[in-house]
Amino acid sequence: MLLDLDRKGVVDYIKGLGFPAFRGEQVYDAMLQGKRLEEVSNVPQNIKEVIRDEYPHFEIAKKLVSQDGTIKYAFKMFDGEIIESVFMKYKYGNTLCVSTQVGCRMGWVSWVLNLPTTDAGTSQPP
Repeated sequence: MLLDLDRKGVVDYIKGLGFPAFRGEQVYDAMLQGKRLEEVSNVPQNIKEVIRDEYPHFEIAKKLVSQDGTIKYAFKMFDGEIIESVFMKYKYGNTLCVSTQVGCRMGWVSWVLNLPTTDAGTSQPP
């Protein structure tokens, strides 16, 4: 993942794509500022498209916050599928539960769609 790279790693990656090193610096600086790729105005669109193709992305499709501080997220993946996660606050620490697959073959109900989930839409749970 691009976010795992340090400055040199990002610059080397961009140079490896055939673009000038200074473009890697621009990408890295934008990452440090927490900007989304679409928000970076000083990097040409063709570089953004290559990065987007090389590193599939996701977006927050839905966020719910409960009174106890629990936060549920639905992430829309690059292929349109949804995965879910829950952030829970406890007095002894915090817990983050992230689904590692689309859907649930055990028949759990998706809070996002409020429908029984399937494994990537392939089959109904038993």
